[in-house]
Amino acid sequence: MSEAIDALKKRIADLQAEYSSINKERSQLVKEAATLKAERSAAIRAGNYDVNAPENQQRLARITELENQAIVLLDQLTAIERQIIALEAELRLAIANNAGTRENNAGTGQPGTAGTGATATPDAEQRQAEAQPPAVAEGTLTTPDGEVETGEQSETGLVEPPIVSETSGAEGGGDELGGGEIATPPGGNGTQGLKTQAQSTATAQDTVSFQKAKDWRVRLSLAPGAKYLYAAPSPGILKPLAATGGVVFPYTPNVSVVYAANYESSELVHSNYKIYNYKNSSVDTVTITGDFTAQDTNEANYLLAVIHFFRSVTKMFYGRDENPRNGGPPPLCFLSGLGTFQFDNHPLVVTNFTYTLPTEVDYIRAGSQTNNPGQNTGQQTTPTNTDSSSQSRIESAGLSPKSPNFQRQATTINSDATYVPTKMQIVITCTPIVTRNDISNRFSLKDYATGALLQGSKQNGGGIW
Repeated sequence: MSEAIDALKKRIADLQAEYSSINKERSQLVKEAATLKAERSAAIRAGNYDVNAPENQQRLARITELENQAIVLLDQLTAIERQIIALEAELRLAIANNAGTRENNAGTGQPGTAGTGATATPDAEQRQAEAQPPAVAEGTLTTPDGEVETGEQSETGLVEPPIVSETSGAEGGGDELGGGEIATPPGGNGTQGLKTQAQSTATAQDTVSFQKAKDWRVRLSLAPGAKYLYAAPSPGILKPLAATGGVVFPYTPNVSVVYAANYESSELVHSNYKIYNYKNSSVDTVTITGDFTAQDTNEANYLLAVIHFFRSVTKMFYGRDENPRNGGPPPLCFLSGLGTFQFDNHPLVVTNFTYTLPTEVDYIRAGSQTNNPGQNTGQQTTPTNTDSSSQSRIESAGLSPKSPNFQRQATTINSDATYVPTKMQIVITCTPIVTRNDISNRFSLKDYATGALLQGSKQNGGGIW
């Protein structure tokens, strides 16, 4: 039995030595990765970092290689730790069995009987000490050579292998790839702990990014401060558009923009070629094709408002209009969506609006009240039970309980209800507007090329096409 115990102790010691060696190798990889990340962070802060430069590409590839090697070593450390735990349990059982056998054979010298004279047994404290498995000092890992490896102790008494923190920076500053700090992953050991930490970090980053992100859906709206159409005190059926600040396309539309540079040709006598002279440049047309759906009465009301809005913006202020005054041109609209450098409050006018009411889809009622989203309920009356004579006779006879006051739904619905298709497509043709002031006082090809003039939300007048 003692030989088996000695063999277990030796096996555990060998595994601890192997654990320490692998842990040292992994620490060196972590330090090298941290140094490279610190160099990369310094170059980024200095402003002279070119991600496509060969040396930067090589450095990034080396960092990735080091981190992958560290993960492989971490898996090996986890496997060794499990082996040590199993051997420790086996060692405890072997020592306990050995101690019980020696106790039963002590005193009388007869196997299997408890001795009354304990003079022949070893000292009790000595037996207790022999029964204890080799202890691992708290927070340390001791090798057969007497080396001590510091770290965080796990429940098994072994030191947790340090890992590269995915979120902390290296000494002297970190970068977006993380640094070289040593940390223990929350939520588990090995690759599972790394995976849990990465998922938690990604979820937190996505939450913060979503809260800070600007709404990049395509939107057509009126000028800021407008007091007409859906922004009027009494917008009528255009009221749903007030909540979204204009028409928001629920699905990404197809947007087509035509930029043109015009040249005039000169036909020279006795020449093989024409001579082209630059004439002007222009943004010709903007065509937006989008799909709309209506699955309940609220969405049907919104679709009806969208249709009527584009009808309205193709008409001038006329007749009884006072604010704006009659005689004014159709309203100016602003296109936004798909990010700052696509459309950012770019001014335009709607020149054509085309929509088709299809026959192959269902139609849903709009223009009436509804209780909750998802319910297609109209404005209906609910008169009480009209069988008043029968009810009066029952009540006059003193019968109890009284007959229930049933309600029944009227067969008529709101006469103002309008029906819209559950799915339809609209096509809008627009003409971009650039004022003479923008052309003369704001435009510069240098500024336009940098994208500064596209940022209409940061300047008066909107973005320049």
